[in-house]
Amino acid sequence: MRFNYGVTEGQMERYLDAARALPGNTGENLLMLLERRLDNAVFRLGLARTIPAARQLISHGHVYVGERRVNRPGYRLEIGEQVSLGARARASESLRAPAELGPSLRIPSYLRRDPDDICAGRVVNLPARADVPFPVAEALIIEFYAR
Repeated sequence: MRFNYGVTEGQMERYLDAARALPGNTGENLLMLLERRLDNAVFRLGLARTIPAARQLISHGHVYVGERRVNRPGYRLEIGEQVSLGARARASESLRAPAELGPSLRIPSYLRRDPDDICAGRVVNLPARADVPFPVAEALIIEFYAR
């Protein structure tokens, strides 16, 4: 799962601590926290071809959350926040191309792509377990990190 989301061991332990602090199932909370990462949302909206490409796009200052430029790939998105490419990215054909092609995976239920702007999307609710695009045995992950 660390590979799929592109997080380090230390980051995974911090996400696990945060998931344990939330009410409800720790495994589902962990998946929800990872799905809400900005780099994951940029990839899932189709604004980048891969999560590492999304991370680079964010780190170079091409992604905005609302009206603010955010350069932290691990930024945790909240319900109602809009994610969009900045003016420089929209002007660059190579940076705009993935958005024009669209997402490589189905867009999850917690995200909506803006119908009027191919370079933008919005978080409409919290991610659910069904939104994770690959098989995960979260109970085994929780058990592994419990040692």
